Parts: sequence; C-alpha cells; structure tokens
Amino acid sequence: MKQAILQKIKTELSLWRGIALPGILVMIGVILVRLIGGLQPFEWLMLDTLLKLRPPEPKDERIVIIGINEKDIQNIGTYPIPDENLAELLTTLEQYQPRVIAVDIVRDQAVEPGHHKLIKIFEEKDNIIGIDKVLGTQTINPPPVLKNKNQVGFVDIIPDHDGNYRRIFLGTEIKHDYRFSLPLMLAESYLKEKNFNLKNGKLDSNAMAFENKNIAKFKELSRFLSNTGGYVNAEAGGVQMLVNFRQNPDPFIRLSLADINNNNFEPNLIKDKIVLIGITSPSVKDFLNNKAVIDEEITGQIYGVEFLAHGTSQIISAVEDGRSLLRSWAEIWEYLWIFSAGLIVILIAKLTQKPLNLVLSLGVVTIVQIGISYLCLMMGLWIPIVPVLCLNLLGLFAYLFYNYDLSLKNQINIRQKAIDDFYDKIHTPALQTLALLLREIEQQKITVMNDQQGLIMKLKQIDQEIRNAYEEIEKFTLYSDLTNNNNSQSSFSKVNLFNKTYQETIQKYALDHLALIAGFENFKEEDLNFVQKQNLCLFIEEMLINIKRHAQGVKRIIVEGKIEQNFYILKIEDNGIGITDDGLNRLPNKKFIKRLEKQLNGKFTVNRLPKRGTLCQFTWQLK
Repeated sequence: MKQAILQKIKTELSLWRGIALPGILVMIGVILVRLIGGLQPFEWLMLDTLLKLRPPEPKDERIVIIGINEKDIQNIGTYPIPDENLAELLTTLEQYQPRVIAVDIVRDQAVEPGHHKLIKIFEEKDNIIGIDKVLGTQTINPPPVLKNKNQVGFVDIIPDHDGNYRRIFLGTEIKHDYRFSLPLMLAESYLKEKNFNLKNGKLDSNAMAFENKNIAKFKELSRFLSNTGGYVNAEAGGVQMLVNFRQNPDPFIRLSLADINNNNFEPNLIKDKIVLIGITSPSVKDFLNNKAVIDEEITGQIYGVEFLAHGTSQIISAVEDGRSLLRSWAEIWEYLWIFSAGLIVILIAKLTQKPLNLVLSLGVVTIVQIGISYLCLMMGLWIPIVPVLCLNLLGLFAYLFYNYDLSLKNQINIRQKAIDDFYDKIHTPALQTLALLLREIEQQKITVMNDQQGLIMKLKQIDQEIRNAYEEIEKFTLYSDLTNNNNSQSSFSKVNLFNKTYQETIQKYALDHLALIAGFENFKEEDLNFVQKQNLCLFIEEMLINIKRHAQGVKRIIVEGKIEQNFYILKIEDNGIGITDDGLNRLPNKKFIKRLEKQLNGKFTVNRLPKRGTLCQFTWQLK
C-alpha cells in the first residue's frame, strides 16, 4: 500500500513538474516584462478599448463648450482671434449669468484691436478664469490682470509614451507657490456654490477631496501614482488623476461663436453653467491624441478644450453624482491576480489532456477574465488584463510545445521498446537455443564432423525462432497501436491471461511430459496495462523455456499466481538439482527483469530450495 501511494505521488509530481514548471517560468517571464514596462502600451490600448466599449452615458449639461470653429475664424477673417471679438463674446455670455467662464485661449500678449475692452471685462468680472502653462521649458504667461486676481489655472498635461493623453493635473508646486489646474478651479468654483469645500484627502493625505459638512459628504479624488494600473515608473509629479472620459459622442453642450453672436441658443443653456471657450478648428490643431473617446469629427483625437471639459466633468460628477473615478488595486493585489490567472492556466493544462480541450477551456477562461475586467472598469476599477491574456496565450504555446516534445520522446521510447521487445523475443527461444547448442558443442555432445545433420537442424531451429520472434513483435506492435487508438486495456481475458500463455508455452516447447501444476488467481482487468500484461506473459514463457533447456533432473514444475495482502505473486518452481555455478544462464536477461520491475514497481527473486529445486518469482502490488 505504501509503495502504491509513493508511486502515485511520484507520478503526480512528474506530471506537475512537466506542466507546472514551464507554466511558472512563463508566469515569471510575464511579470518581469511587466515590471520593466514592456506591457505598458498594450495595457493602455486595452484600457482605451474597454473605456470606449462602455454603454453610452447621459450628456453633462452642466458644462457648455463655446467652440471657435473654422467657419468662425473665416467670418472674423484673422487668427489669433482679436481681443475685441473675445471681449464681445464674454460680455454677451455674462448677460446669461454663467457660474464660471474659462478662456482656454492664450492671452499673454495683446491682440489688437480691442485689447482695452478685454482688460476691462477681466477687471470687472470675478468669474472669468484665464490660462497659463507652468511646466517644462516652454511656459506661457497668463493675462496679467487675471494673474493679479488669482483667476488663472494652468493647462499643462503630460502625454504617455504612446502619444495619447489619459490624465490631468489637479495641482502642482511651482517656485514655492502652489498652483491649481484649470479643471480643478472650474470644479471648485461650481461646487463652492453647493457648499463643497476643497480639502486634503483622508486615505491619501497628498490627494484632494471635496467636503460638504451640511450633508456629511466627503469625496476623495483618486490620485495617480507612478505605477497606477498598467503604468510603470510614470511621471507622477504634482497631483494628477486619470480621466474617466464620459462615453457619449456629444458629451457636453456645444455652441459656436456664430451661435452666440446670432443669439441662436436657449438662454437657460448658459445660466449657472460652466462655460469653456476654446478653439475647435482643425486648421489651428489644438487637439490631442486619444483613443478612449467617441468623436465623430476627429477620429482618435480630441480638442484641447474638450479634454479639459472631461477633466472638469469627472470631478463634479464624482462629487455631486457619485460617478466612479478611475482607480487601481495596490500592486500586491495586481500581482496576486496575475499569479492566480497563471495558476488557472496550469490547472487547465493539467486537467485537459487534449490540445483542443485546452484551447476551448482557455478561450472560455479568457472571455470570463475580460468580462471581469470590463465589469470592474464599469465601476471605475482598472485591473490588469494584458498580463493575464499573455499568460493564457503563452501557456497554450508552452503546453503545445511540451506535448510536441513529449511526443518526440514517446516516439523514441516506442522505438527503444521495439528494440527491447525484439531482444527479449530472441533471447527467450533463439539465444537460449544457441547457448544450449554451444554448450553441447563445448561438452562434445555434438561434433561438427560426426553430427552435421543434427547441427543443421539446430541452426534451422534458431533461424525459425528468430523469424517467429520478428512476427510476434510485429503482431504485438500492431495490436498495441490498435489498443491505444481504441482506448482499451487489453485483448486478454482476466480469466485466462496467464493460463493462455502457460498452455501455449508447454505445447510449443514439449513440456507435456513433466508433471505440471498451474493455477492463477484472478485480478481486476484495469490493474495492468497492455505493455505490463505483455511483459508478464513473456516472463512466464521465458522462465518455462529456461527450465526446459537448462534445468537438470526436473520431474515437476509448479506455475502459480496468487494474491496475498494486495500483492500478486507470480512464481515458477521446479524440483531439479537447483542452480549451479555454471547454470546462471537459467536466469532471464537482466535488462528485461529491470524493465519489468520498473514498470510494475515490483521485485524479482530467485532462490535454491532447501532440499531440491529452484524457485523464481515476481511480486508486484495491485491497485
């Protein structure tokens, strides 16, 4: 029992080693590639794709974009837009009482005519916010009058390495002065009217949050870190956050400069709203690469003013409506997720024995994993899916390669087995006959000169036995192939498995004159496979032939198979004079015995009996 358990453990360990070791190596490889940033572009692409596949969201009517388009520029007749036109636009908008107006147009210098008019409205109105750029070497100054009133928000944004924009700044420290970005300033101006005040985060003291004590509401804005989600060692200076783009082809109210000048809009579209004025003309090229939004006008890109609107909208929507912000797991949970996905691949490879089953199983698992990732993203949680897909794909390739390698090894083993079987078949009758002939010649029982006819007959016998051996090997090999293809165990009946071999051998080698006693206890058919049965039958045959050709003074042979304590004992006993020093060739060939012992985890013994005779037996444990 102990040996069977140990053998089963060894077999399982061998299987797991063959499948798990390549799987673990693939897992380690994928994790290392991710750690050095090799999967970043693919993770960004997957994030953009899943964001784009989300169901459409309602339009955010709290934000109005006044886009100065190509037609507006042609009507004005010049670019940049003169200060006079910009001042007239601001004056008209102020009549409809917007909550706050952002001028996303550079005005670090005067653009005549009408500069004095623009300065005047900047001085008179406290709800107008201008822009500047403060990061890098190419900074842009704000309108001086707005800077003096602290009504300036910076619009710097950082592209990812693939050239796409996915995150905004909330604030940063510049020359010992802490500055807020335009999206944060717009959100703060809007939310302040609803008693929300800007605070530091509680979970992350470096993050920003909005609190309304009247309704006991506190919303912390998820801060972007250098290794958030699929990012690796990204630039995370200041306070940044990922943009959860509103999924709608027309996410905000859009008006043109001509619509305002011609009064072609409903007045309530402006009242108490956030208004962003920007350029939406392809000729000016104020747009950014982005694959996560649906935009019918410029595929794969988004106007700068729209990008800022998305950033502003997500802050307000998160605070006021509870809309999800994009966040990610801590790194330890991400790698546990990847590791568990790798274990699933290994488990599937272990349980599925056919490549087609593996492909189908991994296909189902992949769909489920992508579905989980999609559902999590719907709730704002970005979990890594690309490493998981890599593990599935590489796990499939590793499994197929392992099976191919195993197939080659099996073919080599089959050829080696054919050689071993042929040697065993020759050794049993032919080589034994040849050994006997040589011994008779050496003992001068046969002389070449005096007994040529007898010698010729002996050699013909050897020739025929070699031919018979080849035919039997061919028969066994053919049957073995048919057995494997039919997923059967054996053609032998469990009743006459050994008895049939015993009867055929004593008839073939004329052992009928000996007093033979034979009996075999039955065992379960599934206890032995085809090769094991074949070799045990060969063992019985060879032991009987050995007695015929080498034992002296044999009057009785006992061939017996019995079960004792879940062990099967197959023994062949004779009452000859026993093994002598020159009779060691009575033993079967050592290679065959070692192979049989290994196949069945059994034990072969040969002993001289106390009074007379020899006992050879082979013992193995039944399942």
